[in-house]
Amino acid sequence: MARNRTGGPDVRPPEVKALEEDLSATTHDLNAVLERAEATFTAMNLGVTASVALFVDDESDFCQILTFGKFNHRWCLMLESGPDGDPDLWRTAPIGNASREVRAEAIDRLEPLYRELLKTAAAETAALRTKVTKASSFLDKLTGGGAS
Repeated sequence: MARNRTGGPDVRPPEVKALEEDLSATTHDLNAVLERAEATFTAMNLGVTASVALFVDDESDFCQILTFGKFNHRWCLMLESGPDGDPDLWRTAPIGNASREVRAEAIDRLEPLYRELLKTAAAETAALRTKVTKASSFLDKLTGGGAS
């Protein structure tokens, strides 16, 4: 006789067993897609953090945000959640720690997150270029010319 997870006899009807197996396999696929997205975004090597909204409740001001950025010194997909306007009460955790429902919502937001990563990298590049140009110009004035 088959055993359940606690070691006792598995008395579930066959359709329940089949559904549990299918849900488990599909959840594994969901996790694999998120892991692949995380690896893909990391391999892009942009070195920027970007976020997109997952859920906003206007009545309670509760928000959930999908972020790609550094967490514990590692680039990863994260879920940030908390009351809008009060960052001290927000929690951050790797997306893999979120509920299956939240992970499923995150999959729908991967493409917008990718676009936001590109937009953030372009804006950061432009800002850095402006700073470098300004500093170089200042140093040229001090030293009486351009780089040798």
